[in-house]
Amino acid sequence: MRENIEGKLNETEKQFEVQRFNDGNSSLEGYSVYGELMRRLHKEHPDMDYFVGELRDDVPAVAYVAHDLKNEIIGVLNGEKKNKDLEVFWFVIDPEYQNSGVAKELWDMVFSDFDNIRLVASVFGSKNDATEKYLMRRQNALVRYYERIGFKIDEESPFYSPKNLLAGVPMICKK
Repeated sequence: MRENIEGKLNETEKQFEVQRFNDGNSSLEGYSVYGELMRRLHKEHPDMDYFVGELRDDVPAVAYVAHDLKNEIIGVLNGEKKNKDLEVFWFVIDPEYQNSGVAKELWDMVFSDFDNIRLVASVFGSKNDATEKYLMRRQNALVRYYERIGFKIDEESPFYSPKNLLAGVPMICKK
């Protein structure tokens, strides 16, 4: 059972809005908003490993986007929609908005729309010269975050490799 995700801001203090994009027919809009956020983060933090993935239009995708009151994108969660299942491609929150409730609202919307959600927990947004020990601490913290909101490590996934957790940890959340 999934626990409620707590954000630091209450409704009256909220400085952002969250909305759903796409109907699951094409991924270009979802990738576009993700790309916009990643390009801005890369420009603002050139010493960090933010990157933009390959754009594809052959995947039935959905995107959940948070933007601040100036309409600047501050969070994106997108993925491939398969009926009531979602395979998350990207989940990114602007560092300035982490722990502000943005992630909670994005995930609440996703959890209300899908029965089964899969993702690969993988750290990025670290300094380019980060040590393996530092990255492993961040990876473990990321896995714990996903476990707190209801995900479990998917040891049956073909991508699961307990000897190489930095490559990503497949996780699943079922209603």
